Amino acid sequence: MGYGVFRQTISGLPDQEAVVPLSSASSTTSTLIWDDTAFATGVAVVNVSSAAITVSITVRDTTGTSLGNATVSLPAKGKKAFFLRELAGVGPIAGKRGSADFTAPIGNIAVLGLRFNGSAITSIPTADR
Repeated sequence: MGYGVFRQTISGLPDQEAVVPLSSASSTTSTLIWDDTAFATGVAVVNVSSAAITVSITVRDTTGTSLGNATVSLPAKGKKAFFLRELAGVGPIAGKRGSADFTAPIGNIAVLGLRFNGSAITSIPTADR
């Protein structure tokens, strides 16, 4: 078991850190619960396989209604980090809460969520399947 430490540095403000446990990286689907009411949700997705993949992302509100779909292409052993609200195709999530399913067609992925509120940062655990 291990963990990662993320630090956010904003000029004129104290640094903020979040400690995040490492996932097992043995899942093909990972679900992230997000809250963009007063926060911004950052996501990091890692392809732990030795083949390039395209991860499918389905975003839903708290009632389960689909807000949209997106894809993220990842090279072998590659990663991408982004704000969930900036993904083309996921629809307007600002001001809402919900969930996002990240699914790999082959191999395994690891997903990490980070919540930002001004200068504060915290981690969001995912549920892996």
